[in-house]
Amino acid sequence: MKDRLYFSTNPSLGARLFDLLAGICFLLLPICVLVGAFPSRHEHRGHRNHFNVAGLLMMPVMFTFGIFFVVRSLRAVCWLTGSTLRVRGPQGAQSADLSRSYLHIRQVEEDGRAGEQVPYLVARDPVTGHEVLQSLRLTAGELDRLAGAILVARPPEGGDQEAHDVAEAIRRLAHDTASRT
Repeated sequence: MKDRLYFSTNPSLGARLFDLLAGICFLLLPICVLVGAFPSRHEHRGHRNHFNVAGLLMMPVMFTFGIFFVVRSLRAVCWLTGSTLRVRGPQGAQSADLSRSYLHIRQVEEDGRAGEQVPYLVARDPVTGHEVLQSLRLTAGELDRLAGAILVARPPEGGDQEAHDVAEAIRRLAHDTASRT
């Protein structure tokens, strides 16, 4: 069995908990509306509350939002097996062989973090053209292992200078991360 490294991809526990709680609230809201939509024995039989009717009509939307937030809280699972990076999210799984892909680092502004740019590794498969994005907000050991996976089957210095530059940038980021802790 190959050595496998799982990445800690989610930006913060608070963001994950917010998504999970929002999803649960959106899933429970239709149930509360449904229970309130039926008149109790203390209400008049012919009287129907308009809020309850509107609530019934909004149930599919609320349920959809609930599913979205719950899935988003469980979204990103990434792992590295040899030189193959696999990323699984709500849209499905993607993989890229880092030793053969075209690589660059892109700065991305993450949701909920106003103005904060987070570096992402972008690996584009040379055959299919599909891109795999991996946040570089990782531990120093994970970053070092990722840089090693990039260079595992590439020719030494000069063969693929862009890949060597990306691996060196990731190693510098790992060193900066290690020095902050």
